[in-house]
Amino acid sequence: MKKGRLMGKKHFPLTLVAASCLVAFQANAALDCTNIDIWQADVAYSGGAQVQKDSVVYKASWWTQGNDPVSHSGPYQEWSKVDVCSGDGGGETPNTAPSVTFSAPASGSEFMVGDAVAVSVNASDTDGTIAKVEFSVNGQKFAEAGSAPYQAVWTAVEGQQRITATAYDNDGAKAEASVSIIVKAEVVEPENQLPTVSLTLSASSVEMGSTVLLAADAADTDGTIAKVDFFVNGRLAATRATAPYTFELLAESAGNNTVFARATDNDGATGDSKKQVINVTGGEVVSDCRPEGLYQTEGVNVPYCSVYDQEGREMLGEDHQRRVIGYFTSWRTGDNPATGKFLANDIPWDKLTHINYAFVSIGSDGRVNIGDINDPENVAVGQSWPGVDIDPALGFKGHFGALATYKKRYGVKTLFAIGGWAETGGHFDENGDRVADGGFYTMTTNADGSIYHAGIERFADSAVELMRKYQFDGIDIDYEYPTSMAGAGNPLDKEFSESRRHI
Repeated sequence: MKKGRLMGKKHFPLTLVAASCLVAFQANAALDCTNIDIWQADVAYSGGAQVQKDSVVYKASWWTQGNDPVSHSGPYQEWSKVDVCSGDGGGETPNTAPSVTFSAPASGSEFMVGDAVAVSVNASDTDGTIAKVEFSVNGQKFAEAGSAPYQAVWTAVEGQQRITATAYDNDGAKAEASVSIIVKAEVVEPENQLPTVSLTLSASSVEMGSTVLLAADAADTDGTIAKVDFFVNGRLAATRATAPYTFELLAESAGNNTVFARATDNDGATGDSKKQVINVTGGEVVSDCRPEGLYQTEGVNVPYCSVYDQEGREMLGEDHQRRVIGYFTSWRTGDNPATGKFLANDIPWDKLTHINYAFVSIGSDGRVNIGDINDPENVAVGQSWPGVDIDPALGFKGHFGALATYKKRYGVKTLFAIGGWAETGGHFDENGDRVADGGFYTMTTNADGSIYHAGIERFADSAVELMRKYQFDGIDIDYEYPTSMAGAGNPLDKEFSESRRHI
């Protein structure tokens, strides 16, 4: 019994070694491929069928035809590798690593902090397939692509950055490629400091015909003074481009005269002095009729007294103590039973002080739009209606011709409204279809949210031109501007209004 146990102990190690050698031999054994068919593209193979190609044996995973086993032997593909044929060194053909190259960005490229960096590589594998491509920056993975195109986007962070792409093939082999880029911090230009200016008067109370010396002291901490303007009662009275900045004012307007100086720096920024009052005595005080609080364009002499009285109230005639305004709509043409007949001759002219014609729009060119003025069916200036008087001497018909005729007869002022709910963000074409081209939104602001000064000026010029040509007295700007509340306004205008709600 002891010998038996002893012999058993000695025999066991020998058996283990022999078994290990046998397993190793089997793992490295090659197949005899004499009776294994060579793969052919025009032959159909059922699942389990074995073929050889390039001295490698493959087994069909399922029915297949035309799928080259060399390039279709990855996981979940038509073929799987079995072994190599005998005579090829007794082992599998070594796997060739994949290759990967960058197409973007170029090495040495420069970006700004926060830029979106488009990363793109080309990856391939000569003896298999690409399983995935991983993207990293300085060793930190930020994206992965499982199939072509192998692309990613990285948000730039300041500094010297190394972007690496690692391609893996279907057998786990990998290859890397890298590029270095430079990311710079955004340079913030210092904000221009406004110029400062103070105003000194030689006197604050003088007789009519006397002169008062206005002396301005102007400075700019981060630039130079380009000019100093002197204003009297809101009007530009003088400009000085070099120091000393002085102006002698001739006292020719009795009463209190408000003066101030405005300095402009080399960057176009301005700063105003405090307003001061010069009292001129010895003459009759004449009002300029300008209503209190009404904006006055600098350098423009407006004849306010042709419209307003000495107290700044609009002159309405003896029979009206307050404004009575009526709206007359553009879609009233008399041929729609749903809206009924209501034309210019139906307006109670004797009870009104003003008529507001609603609406006209802004065309695709940014100018005030009333359609084709040469079209005889144009409701604004082309049509005519039985019983509606239109003075033939005007040279235009339509609602505008009728309004111009009746307003003179009754002493009523007329205005036209631009925009409204339907036409703030678009206009109606000759077929009655709404064209959503931005209207007020794109006329007043650029795509980046900045003020479109040229567009505003073109619109204003066209509005004044239309007012004068068709004998209106004023303009009603009905810009249904987007409020801070999301979704406010015409839903058809959201494309333009939503992005401008906080401008």
